[in-house]
Amino acid sequence: MHITSLSTALVLAASTLVAGSLNVTEPGTDSSLDLKSTTKIVWDTNIGGKVTVFLAGGTDQEHLQQCGVLADGINNVGHMDWTLTEKKPDGFDWYCSAWANNDAVFGIEIQTLDDMEYHWGSHFKINF
Repeated sequence: MHITSLSTALVLAASTLVAGSLNVTEPGTDSSLDLKSTTKIVWDTNIGGKVTVFLAGGTDQEHLQQCGVLADGINNVGHMDWTLTEKKPDGFDWYCSAWANNDAVFGIEIQTLDDMEYHWGSHFKINF
């Protein structure tokens, strides 16, 4: 029984190290971004692999929904440039009700594709 407990503890410790966390550092808390401007999205790269970057929006920080994909399956290099336009990067409309609402709150959500975990950045505003 002692060996099983030790084995279980080692497996749990290893899985915690593998899972890690990803911290989105830019845009920073309470940033205000202008439509038709380019901003840098920055995150740490302690996980590796590939990521998908999403824009999420909502009426407040507790009720965000995905608005669309900013970049899909890109190498986890820790940054990307994003030009804020009235359409998603694929040319289609944003699909969240928060889009074009000056009172809305937005956030960057990054999914690490190796473990399919989601990681959130700080909340910000978009000036339409």
